[in-house]
Amino acid sequence: TLAVADAVKLPVLNLSDASDRLRQQDCRARLFHLIPSERMRSDALAQTLVARKWSKLLLLVGGSAEDAARAATVQASIKRYGLQVVGSKAFKLSA
Repeated sequence: TLAVADAVKLPVLNLSDASDRLRQQDCRARLFHLIPSERMRSDALAQTLVARKWSKLLLLVGGSAEDAARAATVQASIKRYGLQVVGSKAFKLSA
């Protein structure tokens, strides 16, 4: 995505990468995002939980590195909006 944005003088549309990196340190003037970032999603979820007055949460975290990064983003949003994680458990997808 970055190589294309650097190589062309036309607007480049990001349709699939939700990482915050492209919106922060790797931001480009001609790179436009059509999907929300991970932080935007977790902030929206936290705002919804606040609106529903669900302030105590159980956080389930998968075992991959991507899951750990997503959990860190969610925990930052939880803290930002004054929610409380009362428990955190490992989650393993099974039949």
